[in-house]
Amino acid sequence: MLSGYIKTEQLTHDVAFASILFYDKNHKLVETHESKHYREATRWTRFRIGPLTPASDDVRSTTIALHLKPAEADGEADLSGAAMFDDLSLGQLPRVSLETNSPHNVYSNLYEPEVMCRVSGISDPNPLVQFQLLDVDGKLLLEEEVPMKSGASRPQAGGVFSGSANWKPIIPDYGFYRVRVSISGHTNEPISTTIALLQWLPREKSGEFGWTLPSGDNPLPLKTLLSFLSEVGIHWVKFPVWYGDDDHGRADQLAWFAERLSSDDIKMIGMLDTPPAEVRQLFGNKEELPVASIFVEPELWQPAVDPVMTRLSLKVRWWQLGADNDTSFVNFPNLEETLGEIRQGFNRFGQQINLGIPWRSIDETPTAQSPPWSFLSYVAKPALTANEMSAYLPSPNASRAKRWLVLEPLAKSEYSLETRARDLVARMLAAKMERVDGMFVPDPFDPEHGLMNQDGTPGKMLLPWRTTAMMLAGAKSLGSITMPNGSSNQIFTKGDQTVMVLWNDEPTNEVIYLGSDVWIVDVWGRKKRPREVPAEDFVRQEIKVGRMPVFVTGVDPAIARWRMAFHFEQDRIASVFGQEQAIYYRYTNAFDQGVGGMIELHTPDVWQAASQSTHFKLSANEVLRRRMDLTLEPNANAGPQDIRIDFQLTAVRTYKFSIYRTLHVGLGDILVELTTRLDEHGNLVVEQRLINNTDRFVSFNCMLSTQKRRRERRQVFNRGRGATTIVFAFPNGEELLGDTLWLRVEEIDGSRILNHQVIASP
Repeated sequence: MLSGYIKTEQLTHDVAFASILFYDKNHKLVETHESKHYREATRWTRFRIGPLTPASDDVRSTTIALHLKPAEADGEADLSGAAMFDDLSLGQLPRVSLETNSPHNVYSNLYEPEVMCRVSGISDPNPLVQFQLLDVDGKLLLEEEVPMKSGASRPQAGGVFSGSANWKPIIPDYGFYRVRVSISGHTNEPISTTIALLQWLPREKSGEFGWTLPSGDNPLPLKTLLSFLSEVGIHWVKFPVWYGDDDHGRADQLAWFAERLSSDDIKMIGMLDTPPAEVRQLFGNKEELPVASIFVEPELWQPAVDPVMTRLSLKVRWWQLGADNDTSFVNFPNLEETLGEIRQGFNRFGQQINLGIPWRSIDETPTAQSPPWSFLSYVAKPALTANEMSAYLPSPNASRAKRWLVLEPLAKSEYSLETRARDLVARMLAAKMERVDGMFVPDPFDPEHGLMNQDGTPGKMLLPWRTTAMMLAGAKSLGSITMPNGSSNQIFTKGDQTVMVLWNDEPTNEVIYLGSDVWIVDVWGRKKRPREVPAEDFVRQEIKVGRMPVFVTGVDPAIARWRMAFHFEQDRIASVFGQEQAIYYRYTNAFDQGVGGMIELHTPDVWQAASQSTHFKLSANEVLRRRMDLTLEPNANAGPQDIRIDFQLTAVRTYKFSIYRTLHVGLGDILVELTTRLDEHGNLVVEQRLINNTDRFVSFNCMLSTQKRRRERRQVFNRGRGATTIVFAFPNGEELLGDTLWLRVEEIDGSRILNHQVIASP
């Protein structure tokens, strides 16, 4: 490494800089490395070249050069001016390398990872290596100093040390980790690598999730990919296969790779995106060559494609024309005819192949009576959000062609890890809900949008992808249930496994019975039992829920279906006090056998409800309809009211669980909204919006009360459809903050009374 200081004076056209020149044994220049070029360094400015390692093994000597020259080779030069250099220092830094006992740093055993640090070029005869283990958030978990063992059989010249140190960290749990290494007593920057510990999760024989590998076997060779892909939730791989006519070695490699993928239940999609040199020459060696322009004339593309099809058509049954972002077939004239001819040409090799093309999701999906394309791979820039998928993807019944979707993760430089992970899981979940047939990350090794690092080691986004893919692959949606604290959820089933995806915009604890063998798995693959909460003679599970989704396994599918099937035939009751009203509800036996038990409905205390507890007997899949009579007391609140329904039933064993529903007091024709705020004078301002959704004129007395102030009254006369705002103001409003305000809205010449409460807030 070369470092020093530079200062310039009165330079207009010239620039000043330093360089390091490497020579071989014959003093022939091999490499040159330059510092930044300076023109306006009016104060002493530090510069540095390196640290660097010569790329060539032929380097034997080095020279430092100081330059003052015109910025352009043929440009103007300064007639006067100066450049000064000071405190130049050329030093040799230790060469430190880091490797593990895995070709891809992905493990399934907590005790397996071992890190090896190799060092050469230091003068310390007894160096120590400091190993550190950090979690996904950068928190230091473990630190240890390990003495290095010399790799030389006898002392090296000049006292230079070379050797290595091994470290087997104690990994606390499955997940993502970074190992950081530095040489104690040396100031060189630490180096690091990443490792991923994969929790065992059941893998389906088929699934929707895949990767596109546009660079093929770079950075990971084919053998390493084979040992890796099936472990990270992959069932499809798009792989470039267009090699030259004389590249027989590549043909054998690809055929072997496709066959081995198939044995791991991974389907390979041959991607014809970058044609060989002889084809590119026909188009003027253009850097950007849209695939649609290649496949126009069969006499041009067939000679180049035939060798590929001859060798691979028996191994590869799925083919994509163009890279994922090559949408040149969109709006292509005679699309059906052109792709039909291409498919016919591919089928000449004795196998019925599946042909597809990339397609922009914002463009209208092509239609055909018998489409020659087997799939369309939808892509958008920027990528579709979870909420946009239902709007821009065609319905699953619109075409016989499979719908594939390119899922590019958010940019690392623009979003936090939490946001990127949450967004990726949400889009994978949304695509499952849309019944997309295939979901592909376009380049998992991309430094900005990928799941892996460019050197082939795991990135932080790998585990959220892998956990979601393993949990949802091949699963069918059951629907969702109402949670006690309103957390969003989706339930999926596959075989004898049922899993719930659970999240909430606000942190909360959900206490609910979901099954007898429940586990919680976070997006990093960490698995734990939920805390059990005793309730009389049964238990419920407590699940901490936040913005990052969690997966709950061991959900009882019969209980989930029972919860989803329960419903009130009407979700609103009239806001009329002292008058009995009837409401009907239904539930279904979701077990495959007869059951018997008891149901109990828990309504607000200010409701008088008859027959809240009743017994039942149901045969398999039988539906039961029941009636509940209720009367509202004068202080019953309007708006949504929570109802809990408790079931105790006996099937293969005894179950106790609760269902949560909402009934609205008020028919929705008249609505009331309340907000509070402090104005600039310190008054507590309460705004009441009275919304009339009917064409009938209405009148109301509106009374607002609090324990600390006199009741305020306002009246509304003959208001038609629309909203009316009424304002109450209480002086010294800070005294009321946190108190409950009660609003009573009584219909004039009518029976309706709407009660509302609000907590005073600024």
